[in-house]
Amino acid sequence: MAPDRTPTARPPISSHPRVPACPLLTRLTPAVHTILETPVMHGLIDSRICELCFPSPSTGRPVRMATKYARTSDDVVVLVSHADGVRWWHAFGRPYPARVLMHRQWRQGLGCAVSTGRPGWQQAHDVYTRRFGHSVVKGADIFVVISLRPRRLNA
Repeated sequence: MAPDRTPTARPPISSHPRVPACPLLTRLTPAVHTILETPVMHGLIDSRICELCFPSPSTGRPVRMATKYARTSDDVVVLVSHADGVRWWHAFGRPYPARVLMHRQWRQGLGCAVSTGRPGWQQAHDVYTRRFGHSVVKGADIFVVISLRPRRLNA
């Protein structure tokens, strides 16, 4: 008997190859990108939402996502809520390159995931809860802390 050559269904396109596509996030990221780069509109969300972009460790393709952030002078702190249900943050298990779009400027840095009990988690928690006091941060949540380099990048 000849092997079955019918094409198999392809998985939905996701912002990360191992993370199931979230229809809302998939639709919002391009809109957020447009708003963040628009001179008049970026002020509406820029103080709370940034675009995070990093190369997929498995494919090298850019992973782009809109996310809430808190900031210190040199760091951007992103909460990975429900970390056990998503995998994008695994790229940051070791320092990993990332770009962040804020205030109509791309900034480059190195991101690193910090989990409960690890050095830097309490600092990241404090920075994030100072910015978003109403956000519920659970002890099991992970933060990705992106240390920004001083130079800016062109998009």
